[in-house]
Formats: sequence, C-alpha cells, structure tokens
Amino acid sequence: MQRSTGMQSNEHPHDIPLADSEPVGWGWRGFLLALWVGGSFGGMYFVRQLEQITVLGWPLGYWLAAQGLIIGYVCIVAFYAWLANRRERRRRIPLAGPDGEGV
Repeated sequence: MQRSTGMQSNEHPHDIPLADSEPVGWGWRGFLLALWVGGSFGGMYFVRQLEQITVLGWPLGYWLAAQGLIIGYVCIVAFYAWLANRRERRRRIPLAGPDGEGV
C-alpha cells in the first residue's frame, strides 16, 4: 500500500510554504537572538561593575568572559535544537496505523 505524504499528485515537494519547512518560528529565533545579544553586549557593558565582585580569587568579569558566556551560548544552541526536534516530531507522518497497515 502506498504511503500518503499529504501532497496532491501535482504538487512538488519543494512547493511547501517556507513557514512550514522552517524548524523554528521567527518569534523564538528573535527571542534567542535577543538573549545572545544581551549576553554578549550586556555582560561586557557592565564589566567594570562586575570586576568589583570576586569569585574564587578572580573577578566576576573574567569568569563571564572565560566560561559564563560560552556556556550561555551552548545553552541557547541546545534550546534551539530541542525546539527544532520537537517541531519535527510533531510534523512527522506515521508510517503505519494502529492496525499495522500503511496510512
């Protein structure tokens, strides 16, 4: 039995609307980009105030520049990947129905 793809026979797979093919919407992208900009420029903007706080013998500004912001960037990328995977799972077409036959 042939699997249904949800497309008409005259549609091309590349004719899917761009919004449906993107892994994450623009709202989430804008939010994550704002976090990136805030971390990058905000952390460095307040570096003089952060230099007065000491953690394990080193200024807090050093810790943010050396490890903190990099960990933040990795968290942003991991969250983006999680969102993209979640959307892909929701859009996936099942290969077989509950009775074992093709959909």
